[in-house]
Amino acid sequence: INIMTTDDLGDVADAVPIAHQLVATHSNLAAVFGNPGQEAFETSKIFNAAHVVEFSVAGFNQLNHVYLPYFYRTFPPDSAESTAWAASIVDTVKHPKVAIIMDATQDTSSSVPPLVTGIKRGGGKVVLNLTVQPDLPSYASVIQRIQAAKPNVLAWTLSDDQSAATFSSQLQQFGLLKLPQR
Repeated sequence: INIMTTDDLGDVADAVPIAHQLVATHSNLAAVFGNPGQEAFETSKIFNAAHVVEFSVAGFNQLNHVYLPYFYRTFPPDSAESTAWAASIVDTVKHPKVAIIMDATQDTSSSVPPLVTGIKRGGGKVVLNLTVQPDLPSYASVIQRIQAAKPNVLAWTLSDDQSAATFSSQLQQFGLLKLPQR
């Protein structure tokens, strides 16, 4: 068994040619592991047509209604994860007033509708639902909007480490890390 690694940089434009190259140059390709993001939707079709088993961590809902016999998820879809996230919030905080902060990526945007629905069904209220751009030098204006909404729970996901670090640091500066965070 030979193990090969490739890096598509999380970009569909890079992933598709790599997938075609792997299939074309390796007649005994047995399995593919990874493909966490949007590129999985496109590359899974290539691997499936070549009868190559793919194990993916992709969770976005676009894959929920696609049948590919050689494609397997190793994580639940975003919708299931968001439903569980909402249940956790309404089970641990009495009368939750939730501020939801997500970045503008495909992976996080598919998480919001089931999260909002779950919070409302559980008796909670969404007081702020905000989509932000990643890689901002400051999230101070976002944090001021959070403060104005007066949540008692903060549900947030920023998909890249630098944005998350900046946001988290500024939450601490503004005294909002004391809010329950999910």
